[in-house]
Amino acid sequence: TSFNETSRNNHKGLNLGGQTGIIISSSVFEYGTYGLNNSYDPSISKRGGKLLISNSTFHNNQYGYRQYTGGYDLNSCTFTNNSIGVESKASDINSLITRCTFTNNSEASVKFVAAGSSNLTISESNISNSSTGVYIVGNTQLNMKCSSFDVGVSGISSLFDANLNLSSQLGNYGNNDFTRFDEIIHTTSSGDIFLNE
Repeated sequence: TSFNETSRNNHKGLNLGGQTGIIISSSVFEYGTYGLNNSYDPSISKRGGKLLISNSTFHNNQYGYRQYTGGYDLNSCTFTNNSIGVESKASDINSLITRCTFTNNSEASVKFVAAGSSNLTISESNISNSSTGVYIVGNTQLNMKCSSFDVGVSGISSLFDANLNLSSQLGNYGNNDFTRFDEIIHTTSSGDIFLNE
């Protein structure tokens, strides 16, 4: 999405306008305000659906991937040098991040703000050099399976009724690994936290 750019030029990237049934694979989104944006568009009365994205790269954007309503399934994607790797607001469909790598996303690697009771599951993924690894807000649950976090202020920031499930009971994936954080988990008015049962 950059047309041979080498620095952020504030283009809006690819905007899907809340489309559903879209599959994106082996693509590069770079140097924009948004790399990829799938947000509700009231002018055409569409709500965001579930977007499937695999083997794609998001780098040097303000927002690598941004979703408003709906949900996503990200598999084997890379998010590097963005302000925010993935931002999802008013999410009302369960979302999944699998085998993704997040590096040097300055503000946060993942921001998930739920509407209703949608959940986010992150498995077999690596997050490093982000101020906040995962920021989760609302009546939701973050399920973490066999993922690693390295270097930052907060590994997980959980706010306003969000539940955290980091238990090994989630499946035969092994444990989560947190290293070199000021706070592994930061909570404000959070819901339940399940660590290891």
